[in-house]
Amino acid sequence: MVRSETNAYIEKMFEEHPRVSNYVKVSNTTYTIEREDFSDNLRVYIDDTYLLTQHGVEEILDDDSEVNCIVMSSSWLKYSSEAKTFAVDSEMGLFTMGELYGALFQSDFWSFVKKER
Repeated sequence: MVRSETNAYIEKMFEEHPRVSNYVKVSNTTYTIEREDFSDNLRVYIDDTYLLTQHGVEEILDDDSEVNCIVMSSSWLKYSSEAKTFAVDSEMGLFTMGELYGALFQSDFWSFVKKER
């Protein structure tokens, strides 16, 4: 169950992002967003698992095969390197909140890599 504060945070990000033209809250954990300039829709799943593994990604897809982007709901939460490789190979995004913001600017959003400072 995603906390209401997390929903409020991600909805504010969608509202303020220059590439998001519209979003719909499908459930407590799922959003559909439309992106300007790319004519595509993303089905975003908000995950609250402490460490998301490839098996966890596969379970999310078993529950909702339309999901093409998974976002960790907190900076305390992580995903495994195997989960990230599986997601990229499947052309599915797997991100932290900050990574998602950057990925929304790319047509091939799933391949976004945050630049180190």
